[in-house]
Amino acid sequence: MSDNQINQNESQPVNPEPNLPRPTCACSMGKGPWFWFAVALAIAIGVITVTKRGTSLVSGDGVVWNENYNSALELSKSENKPILLAFTSPGCTYCNQMKKTTYRDPEVVKVSENFIPVMVNADEDAELSQKYNIYGLPTYVVISPDGRELGNFPGYYPADEFISLLKKTL
Repeated sequence: MSDNQINQNESQPVNPEPNLPRPTCACSMGKGPWFWFAVALAIAIGVITVTKRGTSLVSGDGVVWNENYNSALELSKSENKPILLAFTSPGCTYCNQMKKTTYRDPEVVKVSENFIPVMVNADEDAELSQKYNIYGLPTYVVISPDGRELGNFPGYYPADEFISLLKKTL
């Protein structure tokens, strides 16, 4: 081999697998799969998370729960509706059962429209849990727009019992 051949071979990139395509950066793919994936993800997030009057809401097949206590207080005053606080925890069996059954009942959904429902993760908001003396989960606290406690009831409730308790606080 001559010196020219060696230098010529060294200056060219070596591709050990000549039949494989070269990697392409996702940002250079234009409106390819990554773009459409991002669009689909944004739409999915938009459908799942509902924004109402600057308040973050959790939506599902049932009661629409506000996640922000402070914005719920403002909304309660402006709409003159009591707040329904639901103290829960992701690991709470009865809390999860309420989410699967009671909160999805059409009559519960209808009655909940008379309140500003707020879902409170008791594990993450210990200060609010202490303020309302929460010792067991789930626990429901109803507060008037002026801040008075109208009701406090802990435990799992089937839809008809839950509706009855909510109506008593109105």
